[in-house]
Amino acid sequence: MKNSRILVAFLAFTVALCIAGCKGEEIISGINPSKPAPENLRIDESVMSEGTIGVIWDAKKATAAGATSFTVQLSPNPETGSNYSSDKEYKNLTLKITDDVYDAATFSGLQAYSPMYVRVRANYPRSVFSEWVYLGLNGRSLPFEAGMGFIDSTLVNVKDLSYNFDKSGKTAMSFDFNANDAVNAGAATLRFQIVNNITGAVEGSQALVPPLAESNVLFSKLKNGTAYKMRSRAEYASADGIFNLCSAWKWAETDSTSMFRVGTGPEVERYVAPTTKLLRASSSTLTFSWSESNFASADKDLSRPISAALYRDEKCSDLVVSWDFGANNTIFGGKAPAFIFTGLQRATTYYFVATDTESKMASEPLAATTEDFNIVMVGSEKAAVGDVVVAEDFGELIWGGDLLFGAAGYSHEGRGSATALTPASGTNPVAPGGLYLVPASTEMGLFNTLKNAIPNTKRIKNWGIITENGTNGGIICARSGYLKLGASSLIGLIVTPVLSNLSGTATVELSFKGSLYGSDPTTAAVEIVNSATFGTIGTTSINEVSGTRVQVQPFTLEAGGWKEYRFEISNVMPSSAIAIGPTREGVSGQHRMYIDDIVVKVKSYGGTVIELSKPVITAAEAGSDKVTLSWDKVENAIEYQIEYKKSSDADFIVAGSTGELTYVLTGLDALTSYDVRIMATAGDNKSEYSDVKTATTTEAPKALAQKARYISSTQIGVVWSFTDYQDIPTDVADDYTVAIYQDEACSNLLVSWNVPASKSYWEWHHNDTFGTCPSWLFPGLTPSTTYWVKVTNTTKNLSSVGKYTTEASKVVTLPASPAAAGSVILYEDFGQFLWGGETVRLFPGFSSYTRGADTEINNAVGEDPQSTDGKTGFYIVKANTHMGLFNTLKNAIPTTRLEGWADWMENDQHKAMCVENGCLKVGASSLTGDIVTPELSCLSGKATIEVQFDAAPYVEGGSQAWDPLNGRVDVFDNTTVTSYALPAATVPVQTKEWTLAEKYEWQRFTVTLSGVTPTSRIGIGAFRKDGDGNIGKTQARMYLDNIQIKVLSYE
Repeated sequence: MKNSRILVAFLAFTVALCIAGCKGEEIISGINPSKPAPENLRIDESVMSEGTIGVIWDAKKATAAGATSFTVQLSPNPETGSNYSSDKEYKNLTLKITDDVYDAATFSGLQAYSPMYVRVRANYPRSVFSEWVYLGLNGRSLPFEAGMGFIDSTLVNVKDLSYNFDKSGKTAMSFDFNANDAVNAGAATLRFQIVNNITGAVEGSQALVPPLAESNVLFSKLKNGTAYKMRSRAEYASADGIFNLCSAWKWAETDSTSMFRVGTGPEVERYVAPTTKLLRASSSTLTFSWSESNFASADKDLSRPISAALYRDEKCSDLVVSWDFGANNTIFGGKAPAFIFTGLQRATTYYFVATDTESKMASEPLAATTEDFNIVMVGSEKAAVGDVVVAEDFGELIWGGDLLFGAAGYSHEGRGSATALTPASGTNPVAPGGLYLVPASTEMGLFNTLKNAIPNTKRIKNWGIITENGTNGGIICARSGYLKLGASSLIGLIVTPVLSNLSGTATVELSFKGSLYGSDPTTAAVEIVNSATFGTIGTTSINEVSGTRVQVQPFTLEAGGWKEYRFEISNVMPSSAIAIGPTREGVSGQHRMYIDDIVVKVKSYGGTVIELSKPVITAAEAGSDKVTLSWDKVENAIEYQIEYKKSSDADFIVAGSTGELTYVLTGLDALTSYDVRIMATAGDNKSEYSDVKTATTTEAPKALAQKARYISSTQIGVVWSFTDYQDIPTDVADDYTVAIYQDEACSNLLVSWNVPASKSYWEWHHNDTFGTCPSWLFPGLTPSTTYWVKVTNTTKNLSSVGKYTTEASKVVTLPASPAAAGSVILYEDFGQFLWGGETVRLFPGFSSYTRGADTEINNAVGEDPQSTDGKTGFYIVKANTHMGLFNTLKNAIPTTRLEGWADWMENDQHKAMCVENGCLKVGASSLTGDIVTPELSCLSGKATIEVQFDAAPYVEGGSQAWDPLNGRVDVFDNTTVTSYALPAATVPVQTKEWTLAEKYEWQRFTVTLSGVTPTSRIGIGAFRKDGDGNIGKTQARMYLDNIQIKVLSYE
């Protein structure tokens, strides 16, 4: 390939964008369309050659937005591909911005005449990705053939390919063709190739350059009797003579065949029966591959439609399940076809048959036996020496592919809501909304995607997870009969059930099968988790395990597939569980491994002798009802036992144990002296007690007071204080839980929020000190309904409950029938908008991470519904938090009363019309405008109307400077609204001005308008007084709420 800058001059390179969507499988990583993607993806002419593809792109915008790396992929099909850069089904390169070069990539060693789609994306922290950008031409993504150019199926090709009997012979084949159209279209070369019908290898290639002496091509010196297929294409040159655009291949064929045998000519292809082989047997799975080319040509094998069936008997009459694979099925990713059968019985012989559904020829039944594995669950009977305490092969997991062996599998469209994991059965059980075939790379979150099914399993429900961030159940992924530990650049450890049937401290033997994931780091470890407690599986929680973690056996993962690992672990107690997984040794990014067949067996009872020194308590800090202890680490200690008593009492009380170096004694009496001591333990080994430390609790704090600052028909806003509202910095320095209930007993929870002191949600603005006492606004409530708000100071263990009743609703939507004089035809309180803070009354609130994509504005419910992954769900925001009404929330507007409304904004900028919790903020980015009602179509004629609304001025947080106080009410007539917008060039038919007072509070305004017609719309907003020259340069912001329109009279 010559200088492609000339090529770029000849061709208009453009980029095709595509959001990479996996078939609904759990994608722990996520594509965020708002993240800048690489730009101007193009050929790198400096490295182009036969067998090599080089590309470059512009990375500036992505790196400026925080991109940490770029992933480049080659794939034979644009529909295949994965978000995981290490998957093996196609070629990948990941370039970190810390590398010397991160905006160019080269792939070498590519197979000739194998076009590939090239795509690149930007990778951001927490496994957030930009959209994929594809290499393409004229707005279309096209495959690129190394050393040749783009393949474009729309280009004119050679036609009328036919076998020439007269010119063919015993060792030669001749073909006639018609190239007139291709030559007239500018084809510079006509390429002809013969392809071995068995192996798929190109064994002859000729390039003919017009003008042609004859329309015939001859392949000679061939082996008599060899079967071939013949293909041709037209190749077009750029201005400098480089062949850079190729048509798709056209194959020679007769009415009955596309195969030609040397010496005889066209021949109807004699199909052969598929051959099969076993790739792997586990205790619950069998993985097979099949071929019609004796495994010589994946292309040949993929081209055949196959039914893959598994039977229980040698006669193949008792079907387990069969799956149909159409010709060239993309789930195989261009690799040799293979499939994993799951949910099988242990130590059982099955029979596999592959049938070509076109030729009806079938393979001989291939017998294969699953491995034997004795499942053991932790029981109530105490385990003796030599007994297995727990043994698990994860055979209950049936969905997903097998990436280690490149085998496709199956999954379920409804896996996220499925309540059971039921193995497939019967003839090709693919069904809409049900089972479907998936590629080898498919996996799903064990404790998040499958959260509804795992609790109903017999065994896996008792297992747990430890994750690097403590909250993501998708960091361990379910595959077909085994697990993948680690995902999204986070580490995950699988945790056994608590080994409660141990009769005492024991030495156990742990064995399992493990496999390194690709080129990930090889560091891993086994841990003991003492005093292990398990969470629950559900929408907002997972089987997260807590306890004292002790790393007992680091190990190195070996390359080369499944390996067996075996360790002896001492000082395992009946309260212990065992965790296994990757470890992070100072290396960022992915740390993943596969695991299967975990077995824990009792070797002996009795712990090893460990010398433990006497602990030293370094601090005992007293509050009114608690004492916080700290101490120095004791070498080899696993846990610390904490004991306490009132100084006046004789006997110490055991408060509990911990593996940490701090402990909080709670529930203590105020103004009381307490003695405390600790002891270090390791299994049966104990240290002597520490020296006794004495601490005296302080005076109990005052009661927690609360009151309503604001109540509407859909909102209750409360404030609280334990300093009688006299010491705001002290009030906000504690942790709180604020909850709203639907009953006086506070048992029917609507929603609660945990608000830590470390988050300054009660700041007026990020530049200011505290401007308000702790507060919260509950939105989306039912009008005329009584609620109970409970506020708990979790730092000082204080609480209070307030009873409040929402007001009656005043909302009126435009009636369909004509409105009479004196009637209110519109009242909008924006109570359907629940996200953001409420700035005027200084309330924090919450927002949605996915607000830009959400199609509804959902309310938060349940116990502390804050997001656990930082990508989906809700998060707390402070006052002065808002979002674009008709741009950010454009997908949700159709489900609100504001469908039919619009805005009228300077420079046609939607972003300057914002909404927060129950009100509008007009103006942003030095732009302003109006909120505009629907047409007042219920008017029966020209009318005089009264417009009322609440407004409040905008005060800049740092400077406390007022924005301009000028407002306007506009009448628009016979206007056209597109995408919720009146064009900025629209001229109001009348305007009335009003002025805000310099008071930071809501103010009510009334404006009377005459001559209003059924086609009129009313706009309300800020009035720029500093001239059009300051549009985009100076702010003009204010808040609006409670808009009412009343018909006074008809004219």
